[in-house]
Amino acid sequence: MSHMNKIIVQGYMGKDPESRFTPTGKKVTTFSLGSSTTRKVNGEPVKKTTWFKVVTWEGLAEIVEKWGKKGMPVLVEGVLNANDEGNPTIWEKKDGTPASNFEITAREVFMSFSLGDKKSATEEELGQVEEDAIPF
Repeated sequence: MSHMNKIIVQGYMGKDPESRFTPTGKKVTTFSLGSSTTRKVNGEPVKKTTWFKVVTWEGLAEIVEKWGKKGMPVLVEGVLNANDEGNPTIWEKKDGTPASNFEITAREVFMSFSLGDKKSATEEELGQVEEDAIPF
């Protein structure tokens, strides 16, 4: 039996993409992606934002670096990466509290204003998070 690991997430870039090169010269560009859902709790809407670290390589990394901007609507298709135990990565915030994040190695990234109603997301739409709340 064959297994498949595929994830598709739509949301907004939480920060401008950041690029670097590996020791072997491959370009890697990463960005944070916030995907929000809203549900009612006691009749009041409550928004929850899940953050993903998206990793792009080589040609796709070039495109994301050139065109990606904080607040841009994005759809990502890729592979969900887990730690050795199959769980999200656990890390520590600046204030010492634990947090976790999900990492996606992107196969495709669609950056388009047609993915959202607006040209870009506001801080409110991104969940009004502190800079250190975005895990990367």
